[in-house]
Amino acid sequence: MLKALLPLLLWISTGSTAPAGVATYLRSNGIVAFHKLYHLKMNFPRAKKHCEQNGAHLAGITSREEAQKLIDLANEAGESNEQYWLGGQRKGECYGMRNYDKDHGLNATCSLSNVVQWLDNVAETIDPDWWKIPGPSHIPFNMPQQCLSFVHGDRDWTTPNDPGFLDDIGCDVPRKFFCTELHEW
Repeated sequence: MLKALLPLLLWISTGSTAPAGVATYLRSNGIVAFHKLYHLKMNFPRAKKHCEQNGAHLAGITSREEAQKLIDLANEAGESNEQYWLGGQRKGECYGMRNYDKDHGLNATCSLSNVVQWLDNVAETIDPDWWKIPGPSHIPFNMPQQCLSFVHGDRDWTTPNDPGFLDDIGCDVPRKFFCTELHEW
């Protein structure tokens, strides 16, 4: 896989633009994230497996700036008002939680910052402001809402122009998805 990355590392070091369909982000910890949007619609387990078969993982994000890279990929593909899988799932002990508190207990096990566990070390935490209003679902509707999605644009259930971009939904819903490869710089 490293052999395949050499051209990508070369364009980073020379300041060139990314290959079509790939966005890069240099994280504050020195890790470079290579993000790619897949237009196939799959449920969460199949999307996760697809990423892994291609040497990557479902994507994680570490900042609003990195989230903007995903938005840019969707915009370049001519997409808006979509939801895409990310590499996070609700922690088992947080399923069925009610009354998330955005301002207090940010380090609590099931706070808005910690209700989701990033898989495969693709990220570490979630800023409470990243949730689309109304935030993580407190009560499961017809299906458990245990998997993390990235929301691009306004959906019929969101507050218009809400700057948030995360939502938890049922894992069996077919969605497009972002895969990420992480590499030390």
